[in-house]
Amino acid sequence: MEHPEHLLKVEDILKELDSISNINHIARSGLAHQRSQKFKADMCTDDELSQIYCLVDSHVPTLRERAAMRYERLLSKSEVDEETANQLKFLKDIILTKCPSNINERIQEIMKQVYEMPKEWTLIQLTSQHTPAELQNLNAKKFETNGIYITVFNCGQNEFQPFMVKADKPTEYSNKIELIQEVVALISANKERLMNNSGRKNFKNYREKMEYCRDRDRVDENMSILVDKMEKSWLKHWRCLFIGKYQNNEIETYIQKSVENYLKNEQLLVKSRCLDILYRVVKGAYLLDSYEIEDAIEYCLESNDKLVLNKFSNFLLTLNKDINSIYKDISRHPVILIVDECLDCLPWEMMQVLRNQPVSRLPSFHFVYLLFKTHEKDIEDGHKIIRNYNSGAYIVNPDRNLDLMERRMMCFYKYWVSDWHGIHDRKPTNDEFISMLTDTEIFLYNGHGNGAHIMSVDSLQRKYVKAVVMLFGCGSIRINKLGPQTEMYSSYHMYLISRCPCVVGMLWEVTDIDTDVLTAEFISNWIPSKASIHWSNLDKASWTKGIDSSKFVPIQQFQGRELNNPELLRALCHSKNTAKYYMTKAACVVRGLPVKIK
Repeated sequence: MEHPEHLLKVEDILKELDSISNINHIARSGLAHQRSQKFKADMCTDDELSQIYCLVDSHVPTLRERAAMRYERLLSKSEVDEETANQLKFLKDIILTKCPSNINERIQEIMKQVYEMPKEWTLIQLTSQHTPAELQNLNAKKFETNGIYITVFNCGQNEFQPFMVKADKPTEYSNKIELIQEVVALISANKERLMNNSGRKNFKNYREKMEYCRDRDRVDENMSILVDKMEKSWLKHWRCLFIGKYQNNEIETYIQKSVENYLKNEQLLVKSRCLDILYRVVKGAYLLDSYEIEDAIEYCLESNDKLVLNKFSNFLLTLNKDINSIYKDISRHPVILIVDECLDCLPWEMMQVLRNQPVSRLPSFHFVYLLFKTHEKDIEDGHKIIRNYNSGAYIVNPDRNLDLMERRMMCFYKYWVSDWHGIHDRKPTNDEFISMLTDTEIFLYNGHGNGAHIMSVDSLQRKYVKAVVMLFGCGSIRINKLGPQTEMYSSYHMYLISRCPCVVGMLWEVTDIDTDVLTAEFISNWIPSKASIHWSNLDKASWTKGIDSSKFVPIQQFQGRELNNPELLRALCHSKNTAKYYMTKAACVVRGLPVKIK
């Protein structure tokens, strides 16, 4: 029987299928893909690397698709040069959600990328466990706090293989604690209180002022308590995994040899992954209770012999004390948190284990690698290098209703970064805003939100944002939950798609005075200046009140300290102590790569 000419032959169909076999795509929604990958991770208990792959792939699949689509559109533009086109093709391949036709190939791809990234980095991926309750949830204001997978990636060659542990859902007296729900409620109450007092210049009486101060202190205290619960009721002994590598490699070698010798002498055998965990327990022993150290040791040894656990615990504590007495400089390299979007509202950086640690966050492993490859030529010793810090710009009070803030910040900018240019007391055009992001090395925004209301975010994601961006407005880099069964969204995503190396901003609403004090302290700690007297050594009483003073008076006495720290993350750590309120310190986070001025 002859085939009609208009029908395809079997050979043609097979050829067509073969031609599309390598196309990357998602045949379902991002949320479904996210949940299915988390479900697979729950099932792959006998294959740790497969679990890790599924967890990596579960992070922000829709955002990754949006980034890939944007790069595809940019490639279709005739004005794209060959070098840019090749880079966009490469980045598109990095970020796409691929069909896991060969999971071993995907695992090896991740391993290769981990080895390729700077040896100074430690990546800590936090992935919320999926539960059936989330499928049934129709309330956008309801948040579940589940178990959490903690995946550790030691970047660089000759490092330990990635490993993963699970922290169970937080409990208190056998009752589950809804930490995320509590944090969201606290942020909402904080916003309502600030909105109710917005624009107020004076209180009616002393009693009203005291009530406001008590409310403010209560919010600060409650957030501090919640952070403590995150560490002790949720992460427990696993919080030691968040500690980065020591800058002095001698300390790392000392820890490794000491632990290995102890194991050999005591005739104890542990797996390679557990060796890495024990090294981290040593680093964080001073933060853990003795029973928590024993819990970590029990996990590694797979033994509950109390005498063995107690002896090993005492050894690790003594080793930690020895390190602090032998070595003067125990500074650590940066940690990059890879935070599941449903965990992003939590102030991880305020945990004691991270409080003085240079730390940033990103939404997925793919975006860490994408930013690394984008800025690879400018990365030295694990930091994106800023060479021309005088190339800076700012936008201050574009909505013209924050007069005191404008006076403070313009006075500071004129004093400390007099070579910078900027716009204040008016709205910039869209082109002016975009130009500041694409043509300068450092950009600061002081106003309401993040400026998205005065700029086209669609035009932003078509550009390459080379500037380090600082958005000192309320909730400037918050990730918003749009519905109970949708992925979350943030204007910050546009900066990420635009390959911006680093964005500093706020997770929730903050007060202007405290934010201005933090901003000025941070910038003067990080960016060198021609000013004759360092900002920290000036009497700023009038400045804080918004009184425009062109001449500052140096204070009589001041504490001697390092006046400038070229590392952005470390400078921010130190500067947070100048903020008066805990909520301001906790809100201020960094998204992106570690950055350094050189």
